[in-house]
Amino acid sequence: MGLTNGIIVPDDAALIKEFLGERRSTANISHGRVNKIASILVSWRRYLPLYRQITISDVYAGIEGLKNGKTHRGNPFKQNTIADSSSS
Repeated sequence: MGLTNGIIVPDDAALIKEFLGERRSTANISHGRVNKIASILVSWRRYLPLYRQITISDVYAGIEGLKNGKTHRGNPFKQNTIADSSSS
């Protein structure tokens, strides 16, 4: 979804797929959790540079951007969305 909408680039998609594969095999997470993490990682690209170029400072800035950001409808993000995104 994020690839076709231009939210992420192919390299981002490859890194997300690699990360999720690692999480599935080491943390034994459910398919639903995999989908949720994938969705979060795609949506985070609104606040972060390309994943291959990211630094820890970028992650912290992205979390702050999410906390102060708005949905596509112009509403503030709900606390659960912020909490899920910050802990994933």
